[in-house]
Amino acid sequence: MYGKISYTITNQDNAYTLIKIRLFKNHKFISQTYDLGCNVENTGTYKLTANKLTLMFNEEKSEYLESRYQLKNNVLISLASENDTLIMNKN
Repeated sequence: MYGKISYTITNQDNAYTLIKIRLFKNHKFISQTYDLGCNVENTGTYKLTANKLTLMFNEEKSEYLESRYQLKNNVLISLASENDTLIMNKN
């Protein structure tokens, strides 16, 4: 459906809400968010430059994700809140 995965993004293992984002080679993404018995899936497209990731959601934006992140050493830092970080791994 989406093709080959380029990157997988997750939050810290001990976080209250679990986040998993898959970035595909065709510049589409799927995010899955898990909290107390609820699973929310969001889709859209993304733009990844040298050190910035921008997520453009197809529908309503996820309440757990920001749209813009700064990339430093495989860590994504939200441009809206520096406390909101995710870990990015190349597949």
